[in-house]
Amino acid sequence: MEKDCSVKSSYAPCKQQNMRRTFLFFLFLLLAIRGLSQNDHLEPIRNIRSYDEWTRQNMEHNFAMLYAGMNASPYARYAASPSFSKEYAFSAERTTNGYYLISNTFSENYWYAADKDSVKVICRKHTIDKQLFQLIGNLFNQATVQIKRVPMDLGLDGTTYYFATTDKHGNLRIGVKWSPLPNSLMDRLVKVCDNLYALAVGSELSLPELKNEMKTLTTDLKKYGKKYKHKKNGK
Repeated sequence: MEKDCSVKSSYAPCKQQNMRRTFLFFLFLLLAIRGLSQNDHLEPIRNIRSYDEWTRQNMEHNFAMLYAGMNASPYARYAASPSFSKEYAFSAERTTNGYYLISNTFSENYWYAADKDSVKVICRKHTIDKQLFQLIGNLFNQATVQIKRVPMDLGLDGTTYYFATTDKHGNLRIGVKWSPLPNSLMDRLVKVCDNLYALAVGSELSLPELKNEMKTLTTDLKKYGKKYKHKKNGK
């Protein structure tokens, strides 16, 4: 009996250690794959015609509501579509009266609403200065000019972010990102845009800090774009 107990007691820790090593290995592998699959730039939006009819119709209605009252040729437009919480968006707009952030917020998540016709859009308009307007444009231009297709997409639950601007030739550029990795350039881009949205809905923020981060991020995106191009060309 003592021998049997000795065997069991020595085997159990080994088994636990092996299970722990296996778990850590697969965890490392999962994080490594996700890291490889997420390059630090926006990706092209999927053609809406590639979805089934039900999904396509709901997406068209969703975006029509989310972008209601916003310029169809956006200067800088941002939207967030979480898996379960309510969708929201903002657009930087210029009129003869000045510069504004227009925000739209759904009353509930559109996709999980029992009655989609009951989903309401809460609209707000916030005045901004010319400098902030220009910084937003510079940031969106730099982010969308670096849109690149990546080979893998591991997005499941999370939030999908959309970034849109119109180039000098009148062409619409739309980039998308799913739940970027923490502290990445795309994560910083999302945080800046979420702060702009917060500003649009009336939150008090430090504008000097926000403007400085936008300037720094725009510069860092330019550096990344050059580095990515050289790496792709084998230089």
